[in-house]
Amino acid sequence: AANPRALRRERLDLSAYLDDRMVASPLRRLDCCQETDGACALLITKADRAPASPRIHAVVRGGGQGASTMDKAEDVTRLFSSYLAPSLYAAAGMKPDHVDVALLYDAYSWLVPRQLEDFGLVPRKDLGAVLGAREISWDGSTPVNPHGGLLSEGYVHGLNNVAEAVRQLRGTGTDEKGAGQV
Repeated sequence: AANPRALRRERLDLSAYLDDRMVASPLRRLDCCQETDGACALLITKADRAPASPRIHAVVRGGGQGASTMDKAEDVTRLFSSYLAPSLYAAAGMKPDHVDVALLYDAYSWLVPRQLEDFGLVPRKDLGAVLGAREISWDGSTPVNPHGGLLSEGYVHGLNNVAEAVRQLRGTGTDEKGAGQV
């Protein structure tokens, strides 16, 4: 709601969600990100040229078998995050409890719970309780996509998540006043 770039800013209650148009069961229109005309630019340079800027500590590429063509995967229940999380944590020298805010790829709502599990942020047995208690909200115990993610801000192929990560690291949150700063 505090993000001036978000296309969807209204609070969504369960009845409004259930009244929304079905796209392909069980997904409703609100479960799908919005295709968006937009742009995002990321400037990356050497650390000595921008000493006060956020640092990239690790980058990994991949997604595992079937990550782009799930119909060809041996195990369609595995997402890209199950393949990437271990190598990303290893490359960064981090563990799940080092994460202050998660910027998850949420082109569809059902991707978020699975990534929370795959990245070790919420155990599977606790997902229902965590989601039901809204603990993944921007001010929750496991903040996820404080800018509204791709589902609210719009789909710029995930680069808007990277831009929000930079804002979070700079302390400027989702808007100029820092609303949504974790």
